[in-house]
Amino acid sequence: MLTGPQNMPSFPDSTMSEQNKKDIIAYLGAVNARHREPGRHVAGRASAPFRGSVRVGSSVSGALIAVAVWVAARTAKAKKS
Repeated sequence: MLTGPQNMPSFPDSTMSEQNKKDIIAYLGAVNARHREPGRHVAGRASAPFRGSVRVGSSVSGALIAVAVWVAARTAKAKKS
């Protein structure tokens, strides 16, 4: 924050106080540390079981839709005869 890499501007003490800089650095360090912990994704530690339940749910709903279409087709044929 004092020299600024490449095109990033520098923030001397006249622009931002030293305490504000320390607060920003501490916040960024905490955010980076939290993202490095294993199993800390958006879905948390339950991400694999969640994905499995979504797969099972989509398979079951697909099967139910297929059965509903089959029953509707057979019912329509029965009414025409």
